[in-house]
Amino acid sequence: MKELVFYYDVVCPFAYVASTLVEQLAVRNSVKLVWKPVLLAGLYSGTSAPQGKAGSATDVMSGAKQSIVMQDLERLAQRHGVPPLAPSSHPQKTLYAMRLLAACPDMSVRSQLTHSLYKAYWREGAELTNLRLLQKLTHSHNWKVDVADLVQSSEASELLRSNTDDALRHGAFGVPSFWVGDHLFWGVDRMFLVERYFGNRTAAPLRLASPRPSVGKMTFYLDYSSPWSYLAAMQLDKFVRSMQPMKINVEYVPILLGAVFKDIGTAMVPLMTMPEAKQQHMTRDLKDWTSYHGTTLQWPSTFPIRTVQPLRVTIASNNDPKLVEHLYKAAWQDNKNIGDEKVLREVLVHGGFEGDRLMEAANTASVKEELRLNTKRAVDNGLCGVPSFQVNDDKVVIWGQDRLNVVADMLCGHATSSSKL
Repeated sequence: MKELVFYYDVVCPFAYVASTLVEQLAVRNSVKLVWKPVLLAGLYSGTSAPQGKAGSATDVMSGAKQSIVMQDLERLAQRHGVPPLAPSSHPQKTLYAMRLLAACPDMSVRSQLTHSLYKAYWREGAELTNLRLLQKLTHSHNWKVDVADLVQSSEASELLRSNTDDALRHGAFGVPSFWVGDHLFWGVDRMFLVERYFGNRTAAPLRLASPRPSVGKMTFYLDYSSPWSYLAAMQLDKFVRSMQPMKINVEYVPILLGAVFKDIGTAMVPLMTMPEAKQQHMTRDLKDWTSYHGTTLQWPSTFPIRTVQPLRVTIASNNDPKLVEHLYKAAWQDNKNIGDEKVLREVLVHGGFEGDRLMEAANTASVKEELRLNTKRAVDNGLCGVPSFQVNDDKVVIWGQDRLNVVADMLCGHATSSSKL
């Protein structure tokens, strides 16, 4: 029987959401589910995460990214039917709780106790450092053990350390993580990819609403420097067609991502600041999404890409969707250095565009000013990266090509929270 290993720590709200979904995933795909508690702080320490052993992932995020991520968490919980998250304090020290789970010999009891601990932390505002509470929860599942003795024992300590080391060996750097066969997936939003790995070719990102005859507007913030923005651009035509009978008007907004990063306090190339394990995972994740979307991607020889001129050319073309797609393909499929003006002109001409005219127009004051204003608009609206989207001129920003399902539901009228946790 195939096996699904679920790495988690109750301190992580995203892992909490995953814990409410993972059992049905295992049932749907007829696989054995192994609940494997780990210490998130141990993963941070083992991967030299910038937030440090005792930190939180949001500690090293810009304010803009923190806001986007917190809104995304709230929306994710809502979409999966998880009650509002209301911890009394966060993050809490979960060492004793995770040792307790690691030492539980019965997988059924471990899963039930995990649910109880998540509920206590995230819904009831309990403090999981309270040994009396841990004792009460343990007894409620008919596991008769002295919790105080167990969680301070060398046996429980070693079991949790062993689980965490196992996760590190498999490339984990955070939770929720899923180990299947020889592949690691990270995040609630990758659970459908887990299912596809098990052979369920119908598995897809969650959709909650269907299109109806109407008109909608989607704003697409883009910069050719991002492979994730490339993946989004490659899906737009298919996305628009999938929304029929709704008519979708796409507003293309070229922005200078480096200027956004500078303004909000993010490294120019965020990938290079990540721990090695996360960098390696991002490379695999990019391949997973490329495969899922049925497209190709070749990492450019010249990276990061200088995109000022390509973005200005895009504005000079009145944001021609065909030109946008052509430039993305040149950069991310054909390994053309579109940051070089000579190469850019050749790419334009080869694609049937008026290269000389566009290059000349790109250098006019009006085009330069439009790119500056677009970038300011992105910062003012709270963007932290590309691709980012807005729906029907709403202020809510949806970040990531992996959130196009959310964009689709919003276009269909599905309500989404915009408040901050």
